[in-house]
This record gives sequence, C-alpha cells and structure tokens, in this order.
Amino acid sequence: NNQTTAGNLLNDLSGSVTRIQQGFDLRDPKDPVFRGYTDGVKFKVRDWHANEFSWFFKDSWKVRPALTLNLGIHYDWYGVPYEAKGLAGNAVGGEAGLCGISCGSLTKVEFVGKNSPNPNKQMWNDDWNNFAPSFGLSWSLPWFGKDKTVLRAGYGWNYSGNNINGGNSSPIRASMPGTVGGSAEGTNRGLIYTQASYLSLANLTLPIPQQNAPLQPPLLDGSRSENIYVVADNRRTPYIQNFNFEIQRELAQNLTLNVAYVGTKGTRLWGAINLNTVDIFTNNFLDAFNTTRSGNNAAIFDQMLRGLNLGSGVINGTTVTGSASLRANTNTRALIANGNVGQLADFLNRSTSVTNKGGGFVRNSGLFPETFFVLNPQFNGVNLHANPGSSTYHSLQVQATKRLSKGFN
Repeated sequence: NNQTTAGNLLNDLSGSVTRIQQGFDLRDPKDPVFRGYTDGVKFKVRDWHANEFSWFFKDSWKVRPALTLNLGIHYDWYGVPYEAKGLAGNAVGGEAGLCGISCGSLTKVEFVGKNSPNPNKQMWNDDWNNFAPSFGLSWSLPWFGKDKTVLRAGYGWNYSGNNINGGNSSPIRASMPGTVGGSAEGTNRGLIYTQASYLSLANLTLPIPQQNAPLQPPLLDGSRSENIYVVADNRRTPYIQNFNFEIQRELAQNLTLNVAYVGTKGTRLWGAINLNTVDIFTNNFLDAFNTTRSGNNAAIFDQMLRGLNLGSGVINGTTVTGSASLRANTNTRALIANGNVGQLADFLNRSTSVTNKGGGFVRNSGLFPETFFVLNPQFNGVNLHANPGSSTYHSLQVQATKRLSKGFN
C-alpha cells in the first residue's frame, strides 16, 4: 500500500540499513586471521586434491569347446582429500570430538592434512583393502540339441569411492565452523550483523564484529545455528556386487529366447547421520508436551522457565505457569497446537528469544544440563559421514530376439 511504499522510500533516502552481511575467510593455516573485503578477500577459496590408483587382471580360459571361464581381480585405492594450502578443517579428535561437552569438553577444530600444521593427521583414515574379484562363464549345454541352449553366469565386485565429486563431497564442500567466518555451507552468505541502535550509512562501519576467533569453538550460549560435518575415522569405500544367471534357448533358426536373473547389492554406502536430533523420549519432554497441549500444566516447564516472562507475566508455577505461557507465546503456541513436539524442543534448545542467549531456556533454572535436548548443543546439526547405507536390487528379465533373415523384401 501507499504507507509501506512511503516508508521504504524514506528508508532509502535516509540511508537506513536493516542489517549488514559480511563474509570472512582464512587463507593461511599458519596465520589464523579472518580476512574480509578490506583485505581483498571476497570469496571462500579452497583447492581440493585427492589421489587414486587402480590395477586389474583379467583373462579368459577355454576349458572345453563348449565351456569358457572368465576370471579377474581389480584393486582400487582412493586417497583422503587434502587442501592444497593446508586449509582442510576437522574436529580435534576426529569422530570422537563430535560429542562435545557430552564427552567432557567443547568441540574444537584444527587444520589437518598435507601442508597444514598437522600434516600427519588426515580427515579420515586410508582404506587399503579394496580388492574386487570377478567371475563369469558361458556353457553350451550338451542337452536338447547341440548349441541350442547356452547357460551364462557372472559375478562382479566394484568399488565406488571418489571422494571429491558429487554427493560424496558433502564433508569437503561444507564450511567447517572456525575456518570460515559466517559462510554457511553452500550459501556463502556471510555473518549477519544488526546494530542495536539506529543503523544507517552514516554510522555503518566495516568490518563488522566477529562472533568467534578463528579455530575457536562456537560458544554454548551463541546462536547454535552452525552445522559441523565430520567423516568417521574408519569410513570404508562403498562397493557394489553384481550377479546374473541367464539361459538362452534357440527356438528357431532366427528366433531366440533369453530368461535371466540380474541382481545388485550395494554395501557400506556413504551417508550422513545427524547425531544432534532432539531427544523427546528419555527426558520426559514428550509427556510434558502432551500435558501442555491438552490444556494442563507440566511441572517440567515450570522448573525450566521459572522467572522468565514469555508475554503472560513472570512464570512462578502457580498464577503463571510455564505451560500456559508456552500456549500463549506467539513463537510457540502454533507448535503446541499443531503437535510439533520436535520443533518446540528445538526452539527451547536453540532460540535466543527472551534470554538473548542460545540455550537460555535450558540454562535458566540451573536444573537441566546443557545436553538436555541434544548431544552437542554447540551446533544445530552434528553430521557424521560414515557407511550407514545398503541397497538391494533383484530382477527377472525376459527377452525374445527375432532376426530379419530375409531382409525387407
């Protein structure tokens, strides 16, 4: 409407700024300082490399005039990627470092791999035993007419392990917290800064304040919005097994029928597991949610939120209860009404509303541990890339082939 247009025009003419976004990057692992636009740094730059090699041996043996065997073996090695300047980030301790304060201390980040301060450490361990056999046979059966029926069978084993292409590269593409300043994985959006007082082009200053120093762990009372991606220490190379069994029968001089079974089995397929999914079962949160949703009061919310004001008055557990406050609060009432128990748990775990601190609701009374909802409250997502996947494919394939023995006349 005209009022909105006039307001936008006034903001433009006065130089009013809602917020600033600025990205920062590290360019030298031996000089851990975030650089920004004023230093000539405009983009996150990483130069990833990975080595691989393979060899194979295969041969055919004519065991009998009617029987041929094919035997072979293949070997693949896919090296762990490294960043050319030594800027490959990883959690200190690797996989074990993901649990953070659940294991006693905050998750920290370090540079690993070739050209880094820790050249003897890798993002994960090498996988050396990738031997892949193959076998096949073709047998013209002596029954039901000479060379009328052929049996074929085969078995093959293949590794699929390229580490820096396609979906396999998620831990590589992602921005490891502490190695890039405010550049969310895949978005390069930079840090978002909103000044408490009126912000305009007249009082805008760059660079904007940094939340954390390079390689320092995200704070427990920070935004809790970052994601961390780490590969399991002993992640293995996925492999695919292919097998088939086929009977071919000549029905006439120019007509054949093939009936085959074809199968495929994928093993140790790569995938990510989020270790930081909210817990609503072992902490009785689901029961408290259902009690609140039914219109009653749950003691756990009185304990957690006591002394806070969510808009209905200071919660004291009697005249103003935690459950009633959550049902009325504009941020949480829809979550309760719609049965979104996981989203409410996530809100209480990460939101800076009211307390201005991430985890402020959980920390408020001192009765609940930082890990009440998640394994590692420093982060939003804690993603462990390992080998959780598998696949199976079975098929029956039938084919009839009619050869054109007389041309098109």
